[in-house]
Amino acid sequence: MRSIAGFSLGVCVLLKACSAACAAIPSDALLQRLQPAGRVNDYAALLSPEQRAAMESRLGELEQKTGSQMAVVTLDSMEGGQIDDFTHKLLYLRERYLLTGERPRLVLDLLTASLSTFQVLFRGALRLWQDDVPAQKHDAVQALAARVGFDPQPFATVRDLKEKRVKARGVRPDALFAAYLAAIEQVVTAVDSRVRRPRQ
Repeated sequence: MRSIAGFSLGVCVLLKACSAACAAIPSDALLQRLQPAGRVNDYAALLSPEQRAAMESRLGELEQKTGSQMAVVTLDSMEGGQIDDFTHKLLYLRERYLLTGERPRLVLDLLTASLSTFQVLFRGALRLWQDDVPAQKHDAVQALAARVGFDPQPFATVRDLKEKRVKARGVRPDALFAAYLAAIEQVVTAVDSRVRRPRQ
C-alpha cells in the first residue's frame, strides 16, 4: 500500500508541475506582451530607422523572389526563458494529456491552463495571412479559423469553462481535448505550408 500511495502522490505532484508549467513559464509574460508588426520588430532598439527600413525592404525582396518569409526580432532579454519555451507548449500538450490518465478534471485543468498560450500563438500565426490582427485573442482565433478552416468551437468551449460560463459536468473532456488538439495540429500544418509559399 505504501508504494501505491507513493506512486499516486508522485503522479499528483508531476501533474501539478505540468499544469503550472503549461499555465506559466518564464517566457510567457514576454510572449503575452510582444505585438509584432511587419517583418522587423526591434524591441531592443538596436536599429536606426534607416537600418530598419533597409532590412524591411530586403526581406520584402527576398519574399517576392523566393516565396520564403522571414522576420527579424531583437530582444534585450528572454526574461529567464528560453527560445524553446515557445515550441514546448505545442510539443508537450499531448504528453501532458497522457499524464492525466484521461481523468476528466485533470484534462479540463490542462485545457484551461493552456488556452491563453495557444490563443497568443494563433494570433501570431494569423499575421501570415493578414497584417490587421484583432486585439482580442478570442477574435484572433476566430479570424485564423476562417483562414485555415479549423473548428474554433473547442477554444470557445475551453474559454467558457475557464471563465465559468459553462459547467464541467456538461462537457466530455476526452472529446473536447481531441477536437482542441486536432485544431492545433491543423494550424501547425497550415502555417508550415504557408511559410513555404508567397502570400496570396
